[in-house]
Amino acid sequence: MDIPEGIKNNQQLPQFYFSDRFTGYREIFGTIGVKVTYSPGDRLLMHDNTGDYYYYLVSGIAKLCMKGANGKESIICFFGGDCYLPLRDHNEFRHWLSSESIYIKAFSEAEAIKIPKENMTFLLEDKNFSRKVYELSSDLVILLLYKNISSSSTKTFNRICDFIWVYVNDLNTKGIVLTQSQIAQVIGTTKLEVARTLRYLRDNGYVTTGRNKIAITDNEKFFSLCDMNILPLSKKASAKRFDERPRQ
Repeated sequence: MDIPEGIKNNQQLPQFYFSDRFTGYREIFGTIGVKVTYSPGDRLLMHDNTGDYYYYLVSGIAKLCMKGANGKESIICFFGGDCYLPLRDHNEFRHWLSSESIYIKAFSEAEAIKIPKENMTFLLEDKNFSRKVYELSSDLVILLLYKNISSSSTKTFNRICDFIWVYVNDLNTKGIVLTQSQIAQVIGTTKLEVARTLRYLRDNGYVTTGRNKIAITDNEKFFSLCDMNILPLSKKASAKRFDERPRQ
Protein backbone atom coordinates (compact mmCIF):
# COMPACT_ATOMS: atom_id res chain seq x y z
CA MET A 1 0.00 0.00 0.00
CA ASP A 2 1.25 3.53 -0.77
CA ILE A 3 1.89 5.50 2.42
CA PRO A 4 1.43 9.29 2.16
CA GLU A 5 4.44 11.51 2.88
CA GLY A 6 4.63 13.31 6.20
CA ILE A 7 3.67 10.25 8.25
CA LYS A 8 5.62 9.18 11.29
CA ASN A 9 5.44 7.38 14.66
CA ASN A 10 5.29 3.77 13.46
CA GLN A 11 3.28 1.43 15.67
CA GLN A 12 1.32 -1.78 15.39
CA LEU A 13 -2.41 -1.18 15.20
CA PRO A 14 -5.48 -3.42 15.18
CA GLN A 15 -6.64 -5.45 12.20
CA PHE A 16 -10.11 -6.18 10.85
CA TYR A 17 -9.03 -9.34 8.99
CA PHE A 18 -7.28 -12.42 10.37
CA SER A 19 -5.92 -15.29 8.29
CA ASP A 20 -2.86 -17.53 7.79
CA ARG A 21 -2.30 -17.68 11.55
CA PHE A 22 -1.92 -21.46 11.94
CA THR A 23 0.33 -22.56 9.10
CA GLY A 24 1.68 -26.00 9.89
CA TYR A 25 -1.40 -27.22 11.75
CA ARG A 26 -3.81 -27.73 8.86
CA GLU A 27 -2.87 -31.38 8.36
CA ILE A 28 -3.28 -32.06 12.08
CA PHE A 29 -6.70 -30.41 12.12
CA GLY A 30 -7.71 -32.58 9.18
CA THR A 31 -6.91 -35.77 11.10
CA ILE A 32 -8.76 -34.83 14.32
CA GLY A 33 -11.92 -33.25 12.91
CA VAL A 34 -14.46 -33.43 10.09
CA LYS A 35 -14.85 -31.04 7.17
CA VAL A 36 -18.03 -28.99 6.93
CA THR A 37 -19.08 -26.50 4.25
CA TYR A 38 -21.07 -23.31 4.62
CA SER A 39 -22.92 -20.93 2.34
CA PRO A 40 -22.95 -17.14 2.88
CA GLY A 41 -25.04 -16.35 5.96
CA ASP A 42 -24.73 -19.82 7.50
CA ARG A 43 -23.82 -19.84 11.15
CA LEU A 44 -20.70 -21.81 12.01
CA LEU A 45 -21.76 -22.39 15.61
CA MET A 46 -24.67 -24.76 15.05
CA HIS A 47 -26.74 -25.65 18.11
CA ASP A 48 -27.09 -29.35 17.40
CA ASN A 49 -26.76 -30.47 21.04
CA THR A 50 -24.04 -32.92 20.09
CA GLY A 51 -21.25 -31.60 22.25
CA ASP A 52 -18.39 -29.20 22.44
CA TYR A 53 -16.54 -28.24 19.25
CA TYR A 54 -13.73 -26.02 18.04
CA TYR A 55 -13.50 -24.69 14.48
CA TYR A 56 -10.66 -24.17 12.01
CA LEU A 57 -11.42 -22.23 8.82
CA VAL A 58 -9.81 -23.94 5.83
CA SER A 59 -10.95 -21.56 3.09
CA GLY A 60 -13.41 -18.78 2.44
CA ILE A 61 -14.28 -15.83 4.67
CA ALA A 62 -16.25 -15.71 7.92
CA LYS A 63 -17.35 -12.76 10.04
CA LEU A 64 -17.52 -12.32 13.80
CA CYS A 65 -20.80 -10.60 14.68
CA MET A 66 -22.60 -9.18 17.68
CA LYS A 67 -26.30 -8.48 18.01
CA GLY A 68 -27.43 -5.72 20.35
CA ALA A 69 -30.54 -5.47 22.49
CA ASN A 70 -32.22 -3.63 19.60
CA GLY A 71 -31.71 -6.67 17.38
CA LYS A 72 -29.27 -4.93 15.03
CA GLU A 73 -26.24 -6.89 13.91
CA SER A 74 -22.77 -5.39 13.97
CA ILE A 75 -19.64 -6.85 12.38
CA ILE A 76 -16.53 -6.99 14.56
CA CYS A 77 -14.02 -8.46 12.09
CA PHE A 78 -13.40 -11.05 9.39
CA PHE A 79 -11.52 -14.36 9.28
CA GLY A 80 -9.87 -15.96 6.27
CA GLY A 81 -8.34 -19.34 5.52
CA ASP A 82 -5.88 -21.03 7.87
CA CYS A 83 -7.43 -19.45 10.95
CA TYR A 84 -8.51 -21.10 14.18
CA LEU A 85 -11.79 -19.44 15.16
CA PRO A 86 -11.97 -17.87 18.64
CA LEU A 87 -15.45 -19.17 19.50
CA ARG A 88 -16.66 -22.69 20.09
CA ASP A 89 -20.00 -24.46 20.35
CA HIS A 90 -20.16 -25.09 24.10
CA ASN A 91 -23.06 -26.81 25.86
CA GLU A 92 -22.46 -24.84 29.05
CA PHE A 93 -23.04 -21.59 27.15
CA ARG A 94 -25.89 -22.82 24.97
CA HIS A 95 -28.43 -20.50 26.60
CA TRP A 96 -26.11 -17.53 26.13
CA LEU A 97 -25.37 -18.42 22.52
CA SER A 98 -29.05 -18.98 21.76
CA SER A 99 -29.60 -15.29 22.47
CA GLU A 100 -27.44 -14.68 19.39
CA SER A 101 -25.46 -11.99 21.14
CA ILE A 102 -22.17 -13.08 19.57
CA TYR A 103 -21.53 -15.58 16.78
CA ILE A 104 -19.57 -16.34 13.63
CA LYS A 105 -21.24 -16.56 10.22
CA ALA A 106 -19.95 -17.42 6.78
CA PHE A 107 -19.39 -14.29 4.69
CA SER A 108 -18.63 -16.28 1.54
CA GLU A 109 -18.67 -19.92 0.56
CA ALA A 110 -16.48 -21.46 3.24
CA GLU A 111 -14.98 -24.76 4.34
CA ALA A 112 -14.10 -25.46 7.96
CA ILE A 113 -12.99 -28.35 10.14
CA LYS A 114 -15.19 -29.09 13.16
CA ILE A 115 -13.10 -30.56 15.98
CA PRO A 116 -14.42 -32.29 19.14
CA LYS A 117 -13.05 -30.87 22.38
CA GLU A 118 -11.40 -34.14 23.41
CA ASN A 119 -9.38 -34.15 20.18
CA MET A 120 -7.99 -30.67 20.90
CA THR A 121 -6.36 -31.43 24.26
CA PHE A 122 -2.88 -32.23 22.97
CA LEU A 123 -2.85 -29.17 20.70
CA LEU A 124 -3.91 -26.82 23.49
CA GLU A 125 -1.00 -28.19 25.52
CA ASP A 126 1.42 -27.40 22.67
CA LYS A 127 3.28 -24.18 23.57
CA ASN A 128 3.59 -22.92 20.00
CA PHE A 129 -0.09 -23.50 19.24
CA SER A 130 -1.17 -21.91 22.53
CA ARG A 131 1.00 -18.89 21.73
CA LYS A 132 -0.72 -18.48 18.37
CA VAL A 133 -4.15 -18.69 20.03
CA TYR A 134 -3.04 -16.11 22.60
CA GLU A 135 -1.77 -13.75 19.89
CA LEU A 136 -5.04 -14.00 17.96
CA SER A 137 -7.07 -13.38 21.12
CA SER A 138 -4.87 -10.41 22.01
CA ASP A 139 -5.32 -8.87 18.57
CA LEU A 140 -9.08 -9.25 18.91
CA VAL A 141 -9.03 -7.52 22.30
CA ILE A 142 -6.96 -4.68 20.82
CA LEU A 143 -9.47 -4.33 17.99
CA LEU A 144 -12.39 -4.20 20.43
CA LEU A 145 -10.60 -1.55 22.50
CA TYR A 146 -9.85 0.46 19.38
CA LYS A 147 -13.48 0.33 18.24
CA ASN A 148 -14.71 1.34 21.69
CA ILE A 149 -12.29 4.28 21.97
CA SER A 150 -12.89 5.36 18.38
CA SER A 151 -16.68 5.32 18.72
CA SER A 152 -16.55 7.48 21.85
CA SER A 153 -13.86 9.98 20.83
CA THR A 154 -13.86 10.27 17.05
CA LYS A 155 -16.43 11.99 14.84
CA THR A 156 -18.51 9.68 12.67
CA PHE A 157 -17.19 11.30 9.49
CA ASN A 158 -13.58 10.61 10.47
CA ARG A 159 -14.37 7.06 11.62
CA ILE A 160 -15.91 6.34 8.22
CA CYS A 161 -12.84 7.77 6.48
CA ASP A 162 -10.58 5.65 8.72
CA PHE A 163 -12.41 2.49 7.77
CA ILE A 164 -12.61 3.35 4.07
CA TRP A 165 -8.80 3.62 4.08
CA VAL A 166 -8.48 0.18 5.66
CA TYR A 167 -11.21 -1.27 3.44
CA VAL A 168 -9.69 -0.07 0.17
CA ASN A 169 -6.06 -0.83 1.03
CA ASP A 170 -6.49 -4.05 3.00
CA LEU A 171 -9.88 -5.77 3.20
CA ASN A 172 -10.81 -5.26 -0.44
CA THR A 173 -7.49 -6.75 -1.55
CA LYS A 174 -8.40 -9.92 0.41
CA GLY A 175 -11.59 -10.39 -1.62
CA ILE A 176 -13.92 -8.75 0.91
CA VAL A 177 -16.53 -6.64 -0.87
CA LEU A 178 -18.91 -4.72 1.39
CA THR A 179 -22.17 -2.89 0.77
CA GLN A 180 -22.83 0.47 2.41
CA SER A 181 -24.99 -1.33 5.00
CA GLN A 182 -22.15 -3.72 5.85
CA ILE A 183 -19.66 -0.86 6.11
CA ALA A 184 -22.05 0.76 8.57
CA GLN A 185 -22.24 -2.52 10.53
CA VAL A 186 -18.46 -2.59 10.92
CA ILE A 187 -18.12 1.06 11.90
CA GLY A 188 -21.14 1.14 14.20
CA THR A 189 -23.14 3.80 12.39
CA THR A 190 -26.04 3.99 9.94
CA LYS A 191 -26.20 3.33 6.22
CA LEU A 192 -27.41 6.92 5.80
CA GLU A 193 -24.25 8.31 7.43
CA VAL A 194 -22.06 6.13 5.21
CA ALA A 195 -23.98 7.22 2.09
CA ARG A 196 -23.69 10.90 3.04
CA THR A 197 -19.96 10.60 3.68
CA LEU A 198 -19.31 8.75 0.43
CA ARG A 199 -21.30 11.37 -1.47
CA TYR A 200 -19.21 14.15 0.09
CA LEU A 201 -15.96 12.30 -0.65
CA ARG A 202 -17.02 11.63 -4.24
CA ASP A 203 -18.27 15.18 -4.89
CA ASN A 204 -15.02 16.65 -3.55
CA GLY A 205 -12.71 14.37 -5.49
CA TYR A 206 -11.47 12.17 -2.65
CA VAL A 207 -12.89 8.90 -4.03
CA THR A 208 -14.66 7.39 -6.99
CA THR A 209 -17.48 4.92 -6.40
CA GLY A 210 -19.36 2.25 -8.31
CA ARG A 211 -21.61 -0.63 -7.37
CA ASN A 212 -20.05 -1.80 -4.07
CA LYS A 213 -16.76 -0.29 -5.27
CA ILE A 214 -14.69 2.49 -3.71
CA ALA A 215 -11.36 3.81 -5.01
CA ILE A 216 -9.26 6.51 -3.34
CA THR A 217 -8.12 9.05 -5.93
CA ASP A 218 -5.32 10.67 -3.90
CA ASN A 219 -3.90 8.99 -0.78
CA GLU A 220 -2.31 12.15 0.61
CA LYS A 221 -5.47 14.18 0.17
CA PHE A 222 -7.74 11.46 1.53
CA PHE A 223 -5.53 10.77 4.51
CA SER A 224 -5.94 14.34 5.76
CA LEU A 225 -9.51 13.36 6.65
CA CYS A 226 -8.55 10.34 8.77
CA ASP A 227 -8.28 10.23 12.55
CA MET A 228 -4.79 11.25 13.67
CA ASN A 229 -4.26 9.09 16.75
CA ILE A 230 -5.55 5.55 16.27
CA LEU A 231 -5.99 4.44 12.69
CA PRO A 232 -6.32 0.65 12.24
CA LEU A 233 -4.18 -0.87 9.49
CA SER A 234 -2.66 -4.22 8.66
CA LYS A 235 0.47 -5.23 10.58
CA LYS A 236 2.62 -4.62 7.51
CA ALA A 237 1.50 -1.00 7.32
CA SER A 238 2.53 1.89 9.52
CA ALA A 239 0.53 4.17 11.73
CA LYS A 240 0.08 7.57 10.17
CA ARG A 241 0.08 11.00 11.72
CA PHE A 242 0.03 14.46 10.18
CA ASP A 243 1.40 17.49 12.00
CA GLU A 244 -1.30 19.65 10.48
CA ARG A 245 -4.37 18.69 8.50
CA PRO A 246 -7.77 20.15 7.72
CA ARG A 247 -10.74 19.21 9.86
CA GLN A 248 -14.15 18.51 8.35
